Amino acid sequence: MTETNKQLGQPHEEHNPQPYKGKRKKPVFIRIYRSIKRCAYKYKAERRPQMSDHSRNERAMVRWTAVVGAAAVMSAFIALKTCQILKVTDETARTGERAFIGVMELATNVVGSDQNNIYYRISLDWENSGTTVPKELQLYFGQIIGKEIPEAFPDLGTGTHFVLLPKQSFSVGDLIVNGNRLNNMRGGAGQIKAFGMAKYRDAFNDRHLTMVCYDVIVNPVLDYNRPDSKVSGQPCVKYNCIDTECSRYAGEKTVADALEYLKDR
Repeated sequence: MTETNKQLGQPHEEHNPQPYKGKRKKPVFIRIYRSIKRCAYKYKAERRPQMSDHSRNERAMVRWTAVVGAAAVMSAFIALKTCQILKVTDETARTGERAFIGVMELATNVVGSDQNNIYYRISLDWENSGTTVPKELQLYFGQIIGKEIPEAFPDLGTGTHFVLLPKQSFSVGDLIVNGNRLNNMRGGAGQIKAFGMAKYRDAFNDRHLTMVCYDVIVNPVLDYNRPDSKVSGQPCVKYNCIDTECSRYAGEKTVADALEYLKDR
């Protein structure tokens, strides 16, 4: 628009530049980068050997075989973990539904007296702390009395068959000692050890073994010819074990014979 038109106040139109209709060019560094990529790809394509359809199929088969193999390994791992979880669950369920036979304590009771002595009966109190009745339960009892007691589990002979209901207890043993013998033990003149063993099957027909040993303990200040004196017991250092735990003493004949009971399942 001329200066004359502006002065006359004639209407006029602003001049807007026409938009660029061609493809706008990218910056130089981007075009250089793309050119290098094209050259590199062309170079690799020229050097890559021509593959037949058979070769392509073989390569695809190798890839799929690797994928399937990895999936199989993962599936096997998951199956193994599942089996372990199911085994633990089964063992937990069995533990809650089986019998447990063990000794609560060494029991002593006054069973009689005469002019010179009071007589004590020493026994083992067995208990079924489980929730079911054991099958084929056999309880054994034995004792060793002497100044020097051999370091071996004694032969307890033939067991006696019992029925122990859940949470029921029963006293087994017929060792009778008098007050004079117990008084002599205060000065170290002899020891008394009580031994016990239990063999049984649980509700799932699995075999179990319990072995126990107790030392008879006398109080050095008590007179055991008085009826109010109490005899106590404490577990021995050895032989208190269940099932395969007893294999630590398998070098002894009596224990080895008892462990044979567990093997016949």
